[in-house]
Amino acid sequence: MSEIRIASRYAKSLFDSALAQSALEAVVADVQNLNQIVAESRDFVLFLSSPLLKQDIKKTALGKILGGMNVLTRDLILLMNSKKREMYVPSMLQAFLTLYNKHQGITQAIVTSAVALTPASLSQIESYILTQSGANQVQLSQVVNPAVVGGLTIEFEGRILDKTVAGHIRTLKKELQLA
Repeated sequence: MSEIRIASRYAKSLFDSALAQSALEAVVADVQNLNQIVAESRDFVLFLSSPLLKQDIKKTALGKILGGMNVLTRDLILLMNSKKREMYVPSMLQAFLTLYNKHQGITQAIVTSAVALTPASLSQIESYILTQSGANQVQLSQVVNPAVVGGLTIEFEGRILDKTVAGHIRTLKKELQLA
């Protein structure tokens, strides 16, 4: 079974349990904290994926790390440990946040441009994404990439809107080749 399928099943189980027990916000906070630890600590990810460490050692360490977290979050990650699937925890966290965002009507978008955009421009982009996606809210991330040269790209819900100079040139080349 693929990593994505495994992680998605655990994430769905955690999401459904949290929703049923009215603990969704607490579990979301736990997941966001763990996701931040994964992003900032390569050692934690190596710890989770190391086949050299025994399951008992991992279980003890995870129990201490997860001590102050919601019972649902802690129990699921310890279950993943007992099933020797703790290496999928980072993917499970991402899958859980995706489920939560979908449930809340939140769409995530990435805007890439050559220079930092003004708040007014970002607001217009956010409005565009809201109308195109039908979401309630947009979490917009901005990436500055000088290689873009001019224009911008917007990525959301599996779509990419390419309004860069290079994108226009590629489009023109394709049209000229067809003519």
